[in-house]
Amino acid sequence: MNKRVIESLIKCGAFDSLGARRSQLMAVADKAMEAAAATQRDRAHGQVSLLDVLAPAGKAARQAPALPDLPEWERAQLLAGEKETLGFYITGHPLSEYRACWSSTPPSRRKSCHSMPDKSP
Repeated sequence: MNKRVIESLIKCGAFDSLGARRSQLMAVADKAMEAAAATQRDRAHGQVSLLDVLAPAGKAARQAPALPDLPEWERAQLLAGEKETLGFYITGHPLSEYRACWSSTPPSRRKSCHSMPDKSP
């Protein structure tokens, strides 16, 4: 996997089940890729860490670095990432916040919206 694939998976929410925010994962993606590449290089050269030898089978010898304390991206940015990578929205829709306003608008007024030009008041 390359950096672009990892970033796309983060943007579309594929790692949301891990409990970390997308902003945190994007912040450490470069470091994680570098660490994975270094580990892969060491294994290819036959180098083994003492921690790897002493670790119980199936457990990681190295601890993952702590995630930075970053706020989650704005909802619009989360949705834009999903749309960019998948072509559709997963966690919501940009217009869902206007649902109450739209449903409280009388039907006679809603019909006139179709004939209005874009971005009109």
